[in-house]
Amino acid sequence: MEKIVNKRKPLPLRIFFGILIFLSILIVTVGAWIAYSTFNRISPLKFIPENYSAIIHTDRAYSAVEPLIGLKAAETVLSEPSLSAVRGPYMQARTFINNASPLVAKIVDRRIDTAIYIEENDTGFVAVIDLGWLSCTTRLSSFAAGFLKVKNLTWGDGHFEYKTGETTIYAKPYKNIVMITSSRKLFDISEQIFTDRIVTESEHKEIEGEKINTLKILAPSMKIARMKSFENFYGEQAEKILGKDNLSSITFSITNDIIHINLNVPVNKSECTTNLSEILKFKSTKPRLPAFLTSDTQYYTLINLASLEQMKTSFFPMIQKTTDIEGTWKKADSLCKSFFSLTLEELLFSWTGNEIAAFGIEGSSDPVFAVQIKDEAKRAEVFDKLDDSILINTNTSLIVNGMRLPCLELPGFISGLLSMFNINLPRPFYLVSNGYMYFSMSPQNLSSVFTHINKNYIISRNANWRNVSAYSNPNTSLELYYNLNRSMPFFLDNASLSAKILKLYGIGRFDVEITEDSIQASLYANAVNQDDSHMLAGFPKATGKISDYNLIADIDEDPENLYWIEDDTKLKCLNLNSLDVKEANDFNGKIYIASAQGKAGKNNRLWVSTENGDVYLLDKDLKKSKEFHTDTAFTAGGAVYKESYVVPTKDGSILFVDSNGNSEEVYIGPDLNIKSRPSVSEDYIALYSRGFEGEIYLIKDRECINRNNPMIIDGIGFGSPAITKIDGRVIVGFLTQKGEFYLFENGNLADGFPIETGKVFTTNVVFGKNAFYTLSEDAVIYRFNLNRTFSCVKLPDINTAKEAFICSKVFEGSEGIYASGDSNIIYGFTPELELLMSFPLAGRGVPVFADVNKDKNTNCLVLSISREINSWRIK
Repeated sequence: MEKIVNKRKPLPLRIFFGILIFLSILIVTVGAWIAYSTFNRISPLKFIPENYSAIIHTDRAYSAVEPLIGLKAAETVLSEPSLSAVRGPYMQARTFINNASPLVAKIVDRRIDTAIYIEENDTGFVAVIDLGWLSCTTRLSSFAAGFLKVKNLTWGDGHFEYKTGETTIYAKPYKNIVMITSSRKLFDISEQIFTDRIVTESEHKEIEGEKINTLKILAPSMKIARMKSFENFYGEQAEKILGKDNLSSITFSITNDIIHINLNVPVNKSECTTNLSEILKFKSTKPRLPAFLTSDTQYYTLINLASLEQMKTSFFPMIQKTTDIEGTWKKADSLCKSFFSLTLEELLFSWTGNEIAAFGIEGSSDPVFAVQIKDEAKRAEVFDKLDDSILINTNTSLIVNGMRLPCLELPGFISGLLSMFNINLPRPFYLVSNGYMYFSMSPQNLSSVFTHINKNYIISRNANWRNVSAYSNPNTSLELYYNLNRSMPFFLDNASLSAKILKLYGIGRFDVEITEDSIQASLYANAVNQDDSHMLAGFPKATGKISDYNLIADIDEDPENLYWIEDDTKLKCLNLNSLDVKEANDFNGKIYIASAQGKAGKNNRLWVSTENGDVYLLDKDLKKSKEFHTDTAFTAGGAVYKESYVVPTKDGSILFVDSNGNSEEVYIGPDLNIKSRPSVSEDYIALYSRGFEGEIYLIKDRECINRNNPMIIDGIGFGSPAITKIDGRVIVGFLTQKGEFYLFENGNLADGFPIETGKVFTTNVVFGKNAFYTLSEDAVIYRFNLNRTFSCVKLPDINTAKEAFICSKVFEGSEGIYASGDSNIIYGFTPELELLMSFPLAGRGVPVFADVNKDKNTNCLVLSISREINSWRIK
C-alpha cells in the first residue's frame, strides 16, 4: 500500500503567504476603519452653542482661504498702522500657503464652521472642523495621547488643553469632528449640548445645504434687528420684520481679479406696517432706463423702488431726525401754490414714474439726472403752468448740434429743497426723450445723450458695464455702476479703507433686489488693469533727512528688515512683515552700517561703526549685543569680511572685529588717506588711499600682501575700487575723476590700461557680469570690458549725475546694474546694458529686493528725493 506523504510548502513560500495574509487583513481592517470613520458622523452644528453673533462657514477651507491669502486687498488692509501686529502672522500664513504641497492642501481642505460670540464685556469663538475620513486618526486620540510629548499640551476628560501665555486652547475630538475654542465657558456648553442640540431649519438650509468652495458668513436676523442702525429705521418692528429664527447671509468670492459678494436678508413682509417698512412690499422689477443710458456712461445710480410720493412718505420721517426736511417741504409747498397754482405734490408726483437716476458722461464733470415720465400729458400741463409763471424763466435755450435745449431758472425754494439731497441744479437744461426727462447743467451732456441713443450707442455696448453685469439679476430696486477712475460711489468716503480696497477693483456694479421674502444685494467688481510696476499698499513710507540714499537689508535670502541712516547719527529699521519703523540713536557721532553674516548674523542683524572708533553688533530689535571701543577714529565706513567687520582707522591700519568682540589690527602704512569703505571679494580686501598719486592695497587672510608695492593710480578718484576673482586671477578696477579706468591683475597694471573716456566721474566702478560699470557726471552709464573696450548708454530724462549711484545686484537669479543720478529716477539694466522690464522707477540710490508681501513676487525698495521709501512691484 502506497504511503501518503504530507508535503509542506517551502519555508520562504510559507513566509510570503503569511505576510500576504497579514497585509490583506491589515488593509481590510484599515479600510473598514476608514469607512466607519467616514459614515459614523455628527453634524458640526451640534457642537455650536446657540445665541452666536455670526457663523463663518466653508465646506473647503483651503480652497476658500488660499485666494484670500494672496489678495492685494489684504495688503491694503494690513498696511493700516492699527493692524501692524496682524500683518506679520498674516505674512507667515501666506508663506505657508504658498509653500504648501498639494497633499497638505488636500488634507486641510476640510469643512470648518466658526461661531463668533460677542457680549458686552467678552468675546469668544467655537471652531468645529469636519475631518471626514481623516477622523480615523483623531478617533484614536485617547490611545495616542500618552505618546504625544508636546510642551504645554495635556490630555484629560476626553479633550486636549494647550496653554500659551495666559491663553488656553481647548480641543475635543468626537467622531468626525474636532471642536476648538479658547473659552472654557463655551467649551463646557458645547460638551453639554451636542447630544440634544437641534439644527434649525434656517441653519440646515444655509449651512447643510449646497456645498460651497467660498466663505459664507451667517448672522441671526435677531442680532441684526437689535443693531442700533436697524432699530433707528424700523423701531419696535425690527425683530418682527426680520424674523426670530431667520439667518441672514453673506457669501463672497474675492481674488485679485474680481470681487463677488452676495447678501441675503430674509424679510417677513406681513409685518411691514409702518410707512418706512411699507417700502419693502414693493417687489423689484426690471428697470427700463439702462436701455437709454449711453455707451460713454462712466457711472450711474438708478432707483427703481416706488413712486416719488411713496418714497417721500417712507423716508422723510427718517430724514427728519437729522434735518428739518418736513419744514423745508411745507415752506416750498406754500410758495409753490402761491407762484404756480400747483402743490409741490402736483409739481413732482403727478407725472413722474418709479425710476430716477443720476449718471455721468465721459469727459464731463456735470452729472445728468433722469426721471421716468408716467404721464406725458400731465407733465406737459405742469410745464405749461411753469411757462406762464414770471418766477421761472423758460425762455432761455441753446441750440447744440442742431437741437434746441430749453433751460429752467429755478427759484431758490426749489433749489434749496433739491440741495438737501445733494442735488445742485440752479439752472438746468432739460431734454424729453423715450419716456424720460433728462436734466443737466451741461447742454453738451444732453446733446450727447440724445445723439448716442438715436444711434443705438447704449450702455450695453460698453465692455466694462457688460463685464460687471454678467451675473446681475435683471430685477432691481437699486443699481449702482461705477468706474473709480471717474467717481466714488455715494456710500463710500474717498479716503476710507473701503474706498482704498475698491480702488483695486475699479469697475463694479452694486444691485439691491426685493423679492417675495427677502432683500438681496450683490456687488460684482473687476480689478483695474495695473502696469507691471506699481506701488505696494502701505507705501511710500515717510523718512527723515536721509544721509546717503543707501538701503541695507538682512543678509537672509528673504530679508525681514530694512535699514537706513538719517541725520548721519540715527539708525532706522523698517520691519517688512509689520511695516513698523524702529529707531536707534544712542551712538557717539556719525555712523556707518553693514549687514552681518555667518555666525555673526545668526542672531544678530547689523554691524554699526562710528567715526569716533566704536563698533557695535545689533540684534533684530536694534539692541547692542556686542560692543567694541578703540582709541583711534575711523576714517570711513566698514565692510563685512567673512564673519568679521573690517574698518579703516586714522593711524594707518585696518581693524577686524568678530562677533565675540575679539579684534585684530593690521598695519598698512603711516600716511594713508582712506576715505571710502574697503571692498571685499572672497579672501581679498582692497583699500584705496586717496591722493594725486593714489594707492590701492590688497589684504588676504588679514595680511597686507602688497604693502611695499601698492597699485598706483595717477589722479584722484571717488569711492572704493571694485575687486573680483576670475579664473584664479585677482582683478581690481578703479576709475579716476578725470575718466581714466585702471585694471589690475594680481596686483599689476594690465596691458592697454588705463583707458581714457574724456568724461568726469564722481563715483567709482562696480563689478557685474564679467565687466565693470559706472555712471558719469553727465548721466552716461559705462561698461568697461576686460579686453580694453567699453560701451555706454545715456540715461533718458536725467541730465546730471554729480551725485551718482550705481550698483550690481542679483534679482531672481539674474544680475542687474542699477543706476540713478541727480533726479528721482532709478534705472535697471541687464549686464549688456539693455533696459530691464518694469524700469525706470521713482527713486534714487541703492535699491533692495525683497518679497515684502510673501506672494512670491519680488519688490524693489528704494529711497526717494521726497524723503520716502518706495516699494515697487516689478517683473
